[in-house]
Amino acid sequence: MPQGSILGPLLFLIYMNDISRCSEILSILLFADDTNLFLSHKNLDTLEKTMNHELRKIASWLSANKLSLNIKKTHFIIFKSRGKKPNQNVSVKINGQPIEQVKNTKFLGLHIDDELTSDGNII
Repeated sequence: MPQGSILGPLLFLIYMNDISRCSEILSILLFADDTNLFLSHKNLDTLEKTMNHELRKIASWLSANKLSLNIKKTHFIIFKSRGKKPNQNVSVKINGQPIEQVKNTKFLGLHIDDELTSDGNII
């Protein structure tokens, strides 16, 4: 499909739409060519273990659909209460490759940090 085609975005969304069937516990948000996975748990050990398990399912889906993940553009953030610091490192991997943990990210054009505050910049 040629880049910039009128049907390109629609066909991509149709192609990607069933990724949500990979996991019964992840919340998956698709917007244009951006995919976000959400998982919540009070215990960081459980969160890490569960997310890595679910990412194995995502990796299988990507492989079955002949898609690859750009690990350089992939990262994760752990949201927390203001002023509270997690006391442990979290290791999240897909296909054996570690995913970078960040303290702030851009989500649908809005910059947010791990305390769910915005700097007011919309890009």
